[in-house]
Amino acid sequence: MTARRLLTLVLPTLALLACQADAADGARGSGGPAPELLAGLMAPDAATRVRSACDLRSTGSAGEAAIAELVGLLADDREVVDDGCGNSFFFGSGEWLRRTTPGREAAELLADLGPRAFDPLRRAATADDEATRAHALVGLGSLGDARALPVLIAALGDPAARVRREAAFAAGELEDPATVDRLIALLEDADAGVRAAALDGLEEIGAARAEPAVVRLLGDDHPEVRERAADTLAEIGGAAAIEPLAKAVEDSDPRVRRSALDALEEIGGDRAAAVAAKAVKDPDWEVRLAAVELLGEGGGRGIEALIGALRDEHWRVREEAASSLGELEDSRGRKPLTTAAKDESWQVRRAAAEALGEIQNAADVDVLNTLLQDPHWKVRASAAEALGELGTPRAIAGLSKALEDGQWRVRSYAAESLGELEDPTAIEALVGALDDPHPDVRCAAIDALADIEDPRALPAVRRALRDPDPEVREAAAEAVGELGD
Repeated sequence: MTARRLLTLVLPTLALLACQADAADGARGSGGPAPELLAGLMAPDAATRVRSACDLRSTGSAGEAAIAELVGLLADDREVVDDGCGNSFFFGSGEWLRRTTPGREAAELLADLGPRAFDPLRRAATADDEATRAHALVGLGSLGDARALPVLIAALGDPAARVRREAAFAAGELEDPATVDRLIALLEDADAGVRAAALDGLEEIGAARAEPAVVRLLGDDHPEVRERAADTLAEIGGAAAIEPLAKAVEDSDPRVRRSALDALEEIGGDRAAAVAAKAVKDPDWEVRLAAVELLGEGGGRGIEALIGALRDEHWRVREEAASSLGELEDSRGRKPLTTAAKDESWQVRRAAAEALGEIQNAADVDVLNTLLQDPHWKVRASAAEALGELGTPRAIAGLSKALEDGQWRVRSYAAESLGELEDPTAIEALVGALDDPHPDVRCAAIDALADIEDPRALPAVRRALRDPDPEVREAAAEAVGELGD
């Protein structure tokens, strides 16, 4: 439908409704929407109509005076690029596009208005016009009123595919099990968008009994549907879904492979880890990343594959592999992580430092001391934090030096770690940090002195009671009490 034809259909209705609204406003007095916003709903170009509907959302309850105009706008199906309303919708191609329509924005605004908009939306959901029905279902889904259930169930059988799609999405938003059978039936719909929307609805409802039907869609002709099937199984899948998902990890589409791995991560088990260990060699880096994330949750299964992933060509995979090895706290990861601490990517070096801190082996103090000199402050900060986890006095010299770092966050972490070590030899350096220009560092130094619990720090902490920063003074008052005053 052309824009000119659309306007000839929509604008006369809006003009009539606007006149009715003006008369109603005269009776209501003040509190209605601004006249320019109502006029904007009838603007010649769709972008202005969208913006006016969006702006009405910011007027709160004042938008109630425009219900009639907004219901009329539900027929407005002219697509425009979303320039800030924050909505997107599902096209038949299966792709999420950042586009919207005046009718969709009107539906969302009506939903925002609450129960007062229910009856107008319910009536619009059975209108002759397809766009009106589809947009009304958007509003009913967002409204979340259980009274809409009969309308939604009927709309799941609508002759128009887009209406069935919106009905399936809305059914998911209501999360009512009464729609499950209808949604399962839609998994065999001729329209791929409807099948994908039905999967979305079943996922939102958490319909475990739909698992066999969802598994079958892992073999759908459309990759978007296969991807959504895997996503749905992440929420409702059990042991019976493991082998079909393992097969899906070999799908021709990388999006499907990623979603299948995510689903296997949710289900867990030895088989999932074995599949992920193989997938760390996938040609798509995001698939490899998903495999590494799964292995990080595998309780030590596939650790050799994680170690190998530290040599991946993509830094995000190497970073995640280092983080996963730290979460597993497996000593087998120590040596590879010390190598990763020299990685060309600062993100990988930071993750390696954090992982070594989680493994907590005092033998790694030299590696972490070296990272205190790293050119990137986030690496230095992570190294300072990790040194506090090692529990060795050999970390004190490096941390004391880090109290002079040019980045205040590094100095703060260094002070905290010295407190965790609870070694009196750090007192002198921490007392010096009470003069740090940043209040967070001074607070950290005070807390660290309190943790060490050596009364020799008491005079310096008392002086901090006069600090110009109130939080520092508060920390000092607490520390004085802990140190025995």
